[in-house]
Amino acid sequence: MKTQAVYVLDHACYKPPREWSVTLQESASIFSTIFNEPELEKVTNRLEHMPLSDMTYWPPAFQEYPLRLSIEKSKDEMGEVFESAVVPFLANHNLRGSDLDVVVTACSVFASVPPQSARLCNTLGCRSDVTAFNMSGTGDSLGASAVSLGAKLIKEKHAPGYALVVVAENLSCLLYSGNDDRFLESDVTYRLGCSMILLTTHKSDKACATYKIVATGGLHPSVDPDQRFEEFMPDSSKKVGFRWNNNPESYAQKLKQLLEQQISQLSGTLDERAAARSQNLVKRILKGSKEPLRNADPLNVDHIILQPSHPDLITVGYESIGLGNAKNQQESSKAAFWRFGNTGPSGIWYALNHRESSKGIQKGESVLMIGISGRLYVNSLVLQSMKNNHTPMAQTWSDIINDTEAKKKIEMEFDAYLQGKKIRSLERSSSTAAKLRQESQNPQFYPYIHGVFEADMSRFKEALAEMEPQYHEFVMNSER
Repeated sequence: MKTQAVYVLDHACYKPPREWSVTLQESASIFSTIFNEPELEKVTNRLEHMPLSDMTYWPPAFQEYPLRLSIEKSKDEMGEVFESAVVPFLANHNLRGSDLDVVVTACSVFASVPPQSARLCNTLGCRSDVTAFNMSGTGDSLGASAVSLGAKLIKEKHAPGYALVVVAENLSCLLYSGNDDRFLESDVTYRLGCSMILLTTHKSDKACATYKIVATGGLHPSVDPDQRFEEFMPDSSKKVGFRWNNNPESYAQKLKQLLEQQISQLSGTLDERAAARSQNLVKRILKGSKEPLRNADPLNVDHIILQPSHPDLITVGYESIGLGNAKNQQESSKAAFWRFGNTGPSGIWYALNHRESSKGIQKGESVLMIGISGRLYVNSLVLQSMKNNHTPMAQTWSDIINDTEAKKKIEMEFDAYLQGKKIRSLERSSSTAAKLRQESQNPQFYPYIHGVFEADMSRFKEALAEMEPQYHEFVMNSER
């Protein structure tokens, strides 16, 4: 029996309001209110070496002093994103919540009761019989697996329908404030982001759909802790964060094996004719051939989008599939990280949106999107373009997409990072506060910075102590 086709009617990436943006200098100033020496020096040093722009975003919860991160703040953060991004996205297609048959929400680690899928359904006014599912706990690979799940659920309806998939990174519970060096990296790289994907099985939507979902795949192996890229866990003092592996060589071989398995798995999901035609292409990819990645079969891999979680993961990932020198393939993942930071599971959709905005994706071309989590869970999608997708004026990338200097800067900063070179210099603690007070008389962001250094630090320590039960609650919810 012919399988029901699922199409990506549209997708969009959230660009938060300007007042939520944060420069790296402002990040360093905020860290100075959280860390003591030498942790402050170490995290600031990482900011100086990281290929990040001054245009990434942090949530409103980080604007408050004393900093009071909590489950409620995280819920508020998601609610704000739902109202300002998801509702307009749906309205752009003249759809209401009552038109949806499936709703899937996904966040790398944040889990709440009630789930965010229920909150989104309530916000949109969905029907009582809508199939709603909330995903968390498997990290950044959810950007692909959430769409796979949405496609599976909408096909199981056995009737034409719509599925809305919302993948996001939630930060209002995730700021690490301990003193373990291995956990500081997530504070430097993680930023707010959200992507929305609208799926349809209506045949009438085929003509206006952007992509057809050709194949999906996923691998969730048990990986030795020393071979993981990062892992969400408490440190020795019970403060929660992402423990980062700063030795790419320790997980490079394992990631290569998993990516090889994933591409083979995707080939196997196609019909026999297409799979046979794709074998030579798969072999060329794994051997690192520099020949054009073009073929007529659905797995032609004209465009490869890898998870833009971290410069190390981007580099190791592309090298693992033999594309370590293919800068044209790496460009979008690098740009997504540089412009928006690590936006968790939504990152691969920011990268896809960049590829559409910069190079364009032509009708008939295929896109391989690979989401990779810290535990090396690998989830993938193969999409076939249904039309010429070229949106150079897309709002998400409008500020840099035609900026040749920005493109050069991205490559320069990534090269400097890989060589261990310092990219910029940032001021430390009190001197930063003094400069901010002098230069900015009407601050639009982080209004508490100007008074924090005169504040009674004992109050700040008390505030941190109050956060501990909330962190424990968060960990318990995540493990359920």
